[in-house]
This record gives sequence, C-alpha cells and structure tokens, in this order.
Amino acid sequence: MFPLKKMMLLMLLGGSLVGCSNDRAASENQPSSPAPHNPDVTSLNVTLPPQWRMSIESGRHAFILNVNDEFIGDISAMDYEQDFDFKHVKPNHSTVSKEESIDIPIGSCTLFTLDADNGTAASGLTGTHHVYYGIIPIAHKTIYVISYTMNDQTPETKQQFTHLLNKMNFKSSS
Repeated sequence: MFPLKKMMLLMLLGGSLVGCSNDRAASENQPSSPAPHNPDVTSLNVTLPPQWRMSIESGRHAFILNVNDEFIGDISAMDYEQDFDFKHVKPNHSTVSKEESIDIPIGSCTLFTLDADNGTAASGLTGTHHVYYGIIPIAHKTIYVISYTMNDQTPETKQQFTHLLNKMNFKSSS
C-alpha cells in the first residue's frame, strides 16, 4: 500500500508542476534583432570606451572593466520572469533614487539610479555614490541586468551609461 501512496503523490505533484502556458501577445519590447533562446551575454554587441573591455565570466555573466582593469559594472542574462522584481537584484546598502523608462535599440529599458553607500559602517567610509541599473526584458525569453558605476554622482556617468545602452545590439546569427 505504501508504494501505491507514493506513486499517487508523485502523480499529483507531477500534474501540479506542469502548469498552464500563457500565450500572451509579445510585450511592447520588440528588439531590433531576435534575442537568443537561452539567456546569454555573448549574444550582445556592447560598444565600450577605448581600451575598456568585457570579461566574459560565463555565458550568463560578464564584467565591464576600464582601462586599468577596474570593475565598472557587469551584465547578467537571466531567464525571463513575468513578474520580475528589481528588489531581488538590488544591492544592499542602497536606495532607489530614480526609476525611469527609456527606449533603446534592443527594447525597452527600466533605468534605476541607486544611491549606494561608499562603504559599510565598519569600513569608516561615509557618503554615497550612484550606481545605475538597466533592466531589459526581451520577448519573454531573457532579462538583461546591466549595472554601471564610476563611484561618483556626476551627470556625465549617467550619460555614459545611457550611451552604452543605446549602442547595444544583438550579434547576427550566421
């Protein structure tokens, strides 16, 4: 009898985990080129300032490094989530000071400006700097999360980030 109960439980669980599909129309985010089927940062062309580079850590994650190989930001590719919430990727010790929507060549981007602490209380560092995040959902397939900071609060840093976002496109598949 016990194996029968186990099998029934597995069948019930299996049926509930299958779920239903949702065939909603494609979102308003229509990229300039097709997005990859699997989240992958290597499918993006990212134009960086001279002598900066992307360091691909995995197919889903890359660091953006400046001319001195210092961390400036990163790019992550995540599986698409209908109800994605920025609070799940927002760093600790930061607050959202501004949220805005911008259109970029690969789709619609939610741009977050964070006020981030310069250090932890134990470090003795005081003050804050801006960290910018671009959240770009692509055709119900992928969410790109891009962060960028120069550890300052100058408008030029935000302009540099939005310029980077506006120069992004998908590599053509050959």
